[in-house]
Amino acid sequence: MPDSPTILTIGYEKRSIDDVIWLLRARHVDRVIDVRLTPASRRPDFAKKRLSSSLEAAGIAYEHRAALGNPTAYP
Repeated sequence: MPDSPTILTIGYEKRSIDDVIWLLRARHVDRVIDVRLTPASRRPDFAKKRLSSSLEAAGIAYEHRAALGNPTAYP
């Protein structure tokens, strides 16, 4: 049976983009799935366009999949 994918989480609040990429590489992460409803940030390196570009340059794929994140309203 093939290995199951491992799912990790990471926060970026007090980290630089270089720190985040270092941590991802150290854990052998090959894809980041961004689950934020709106992939924007007050920290420009973590807004969707710059984040995806930085990850791509580091050899890490990026996907924005808001449906996997926190819902905006509860039933």
